[in-house]
This record gives sequence, structure tokens and C-alpha cells, in this order.
Amino acid sequence: MRFSKYDTQETKIKKIEKDIERAKFNCLTLNELIELLKISSFSIFNHCENILNRIGDYIYLKKHTDIQIEYLISLVERTIKEGEEIPSKYRYKSDSLLKKLLRILPSEISYKYAMSCFKHRRKARREVGFNYFKRNSQCKESINKLLELYRETFDKRILELIARNYKVGFLEPKDLNFVLSEIEEGYWRTRIIEVLIEGVLEENTIKIINQYPYDSTYAMGRLEDDSILPIIIDSFESFASDLESIGLVFWALGKVGAKDEINKLAKMFYQCYPVEEIRK
Repeated sequence: MRFSKYDTQETKIKKIEKDIERAKFNCLTLNELIELLKISSFSIFNHCENILNRIGDYIYLKKHTDIQIEYLISLVERTIKEGEEIPSKYRYKSDSLLKKLLRILPSEISYKYAMSCFKHRRKARREVGFNYFKRNSQCKESINKLLELYRETFDKRILELIARNYKVGFLEPKDLNFVLSEIEEGYWRTRIIEVLIEGVLEENTIKIINQYPYDSTYAMGRLEDDSILPIIIDSFESFASDLESIGLVFWALGKVGAKDEINKLAKMFYQCYPVEEIRK
């Protein structure tokens, strides 16, 4: 609801007055917004967040010209430069502003500036790059660029960005195998395997499923996709000594409705773990 039951008439009027001001502001054209940036001595000390957000609306709707984009690009480059020249206590403002500018620019333009942040000496500037790639979906080229960057820096968070945005065919098999082997947190490996399962089960995908049965089982359950069920069943024996993994298998089988397999593997489980004897 627009108003709460605790709002007085005066409070409601104040809210509507703010709505009127906001409505007038939203009527400003993109040129008028850019002029506001110029006359307000736009700098890292003045984020003008409302103006940037409204400019972002125009760009998202593709209601912009090349000249307007060129001005915003110059603003990005100026912000990057000023961020290196100002006292360190103000640099967080520069990074925050850069993050906002990259967010509103078209991805084909902002991408290269975001990528350059990864190699920056300051952690806060590197975070601008991570924030950008978390918020934006990636293409094959950018995923391969991220992999190149990982080979240079070995920053494990880059692997997370690859996993977030991976699509079938984005990486060559040898590069994909390398990424999977480098990922330490199983969840992100599972994310990639999910994408592979949803595609065509190629030879390399089957090898990956066999190599990472735990993560693959988790992926099967999350997707509720029984296409790799035979492979998971075949790998059950490799889980025999790991109760956590056995529990995961039964969870995944339940998610795909594999009743017969559950009964069959439950029988095997009780043979390996005679419950009555253990309870004694």
C-alpha cells in the first residue's frame, strides 16, 4: 500500500509532494540530465545518484545518441584518472561512482573498463570489476577473457564469475576441465555441471560427470533431471564409504522420482550398513 495505517494526513501530503517532485524530475530529457551533470560540477565528490539512475533508464530503453554515450565514456575515464590523483581517504567515492557509471553504460562499452579493474593495485577498485561481472551476464569472449585473467592472477573469485555465467560451448574442453579442477567450492562446480547436463551429453560431459560424481549428483537433484541417472547409479559404489554422499544420492533420486532405483540402492545400503547390528 502507498500509505501505512499510521500515516497522518500531513505525512501523506508530504509523500505526495515528493511524488510530484519525482515526477517532474522524470520528465527531464537525457540531454537535460547530462547538462545537470555538467553544471553541477560533477565529480567524485558528488555522486548525483538520482541523475545517474534516470540516465540509466534512458540507456536501458535505448533512447540515447552516440554523442551522449561519448560524454558518459569521458566521465568514466575522468573518474578513473581522478581516482588515482586524489587523497586515499576519498578514493572509495571514486570507486563507488565508477561502479554506478559502468552499471548504466551499454555492456559492450562498460565491459572493457570493468575488465581493467581486475588488475588494479587497490582491492577496492578490483571489487568494482567483480561487482560488474556479478551483475551482468557474459558472452563467450568475456568468459575466455576471464579465464585468461585467472591464469595471470589465480584469484579464485574469477572462477566463481565464470561459473555464474557459463553456457555450453563457452570454453574448449581442456579449458573447461581446467576450470573445474581449479574450483575449490563444490557449489560452483555444480553450477557448471548443471549447464552441461541441460545440453547434449557429449563425451567430455560424461567424463566430467564420472570425475565429479558428488557434484553431478547434486546437479541432477537441483535440476530434477534424470538424464544422467544411469551414470549416477553406476557411481553409487564409489560413495559406499561416505554416508554424506550416500544421503545426497537418495535425495537426488527422490527429486527425479526414481522409486525403483531408491529401493534397489537402499537394499545395497543395508547390506553395507546392517543397521540392527550397528545399533546394538
